[in-house]
Amino acid sequence: MENEELLFICVACTSLAGVTTAISCPGNTNTGVTDTMRDDFLAEHNMRRSDVAEGAAPLARSGLCPTAAKMPKLSYDCQLEANAYEFARRCSLTGSSENSRPNEGENHLVAPFDVNPTQVGIRNCLIT
Repeated sequence: MENEELLFICVACTSLAGVTTAISCPGNTNTGVTDTMRDDFLAEHNMRRSDVAEGAAPLARSGLCPTAAKMPKLSYDCQLEANAYEFARRCSLTGSSENSRPNEGENHLVAPFDVNPTQVGIRNCLIT
């Protein structure tokens, strides 16, 4: 299993919707994530949060989500990216323990290998 397959297990990424922020994580050169990928992923993430806040996001059963007057825009955390990458390098098929990642959440997904698993991970996150 390639390390990059698990990269997006617990990366939390956000940015200003529709704004190119040119996020740079100079210390994270080994993660396989480019600044463009960060910007695109983060803009999409906050755009979807904005849809929820405005009451424009559909509910699973029917109707729309209620509005959220105080939903903040999020910012990118390069240290969280580095932590997620280090966990992904372990190729664990189970999530990490909560006490190993204080103040960090985790979404754990194991995906099949693809030509560029990092981009596939981002694409899959944006589609769901």
